[in-house]
Amino acid sequence: MLITFFLSSCSSHDLKELSWLTGDWERSFNNTNQMESWKLRNDTIYGEVKYSNGNDTSIMWLSKIYKEDGMTLELVNDKTIEPYRFTIKKKNDTSIIFHNPEYQFPKEILYRTSGDSLVKIVHGSAGKIPKSAAFKFGRLSN
Repeated sequence: MLITFFLSSCSSHDLKELSWLTGDWERSFNNTNQMESWKLRNDTIYGEVKYSNGNDTSIMWLSKIYKEDGMTLELVNDKTIEPYRFTIKKKNDTSIIFHNPEYQFPKEILYRTSGDSLVKIVHGSAGKIPKSAAFKFGRLSN
């Protein structure tokens, strides 16, 4: 499965404000390593999410944060023709929340950093039942 994220309409200044997200992050769960990498190049932040369980590594998501009108996060996978769109709900020096209340899951995606830790929390619902998942990563490099 290939998923692509796009965050549109950050100025160069705004992208630099997201520098806390850049770097290599990793977490382990059930004999699987999940890695997120975010790199700032020119006016774009590129991201990649990989899963590895020993000798098998799969790229699950490719991400791109760049300047365009408004601030929008687009999520596209290989099975989706139209992208899922999220807008910025809140941003500060150490966190950013993307949301779209029209989707069941996720409605919100939160990234928050503290020192060498990155937490990603996704919220939504399965029908009328609230649903959340939290992922804690450790920094591998900047």
